[in-house]
Amino acid sequence: MEELANFDAGAFLETTVRLIAGFVLGGLIGFERQYRQRTAGLRTNALVALGYSDKEALLALKAVPAGSGVSDGIKLALKALSKG
Repeated sequence: MEELANFDAGAFLETTVRLIAGFVLGGLIGFERQYRQRTAGLRTNALVALGYSDKEALLALKAVPAGSGVSDGIKLALKALSKG
């Protein structure tokens, strides 16, 4: 229940909007490529854009101050992502 007490609706909404925007914009690029019969069409571009948006959302958690409830597992994952 402690997680619900630390829940930040504004940050959740911002992350959700960014992920949806990445998926939609990647889908538009993919639709254009599929329409012109190019490789890497709709699905590929939408999923790549969603993955990149997800990575950026996780990296944004790096700016969260210590003691804010972010687990050490997430911090380890962020270190691995930023090095790769």
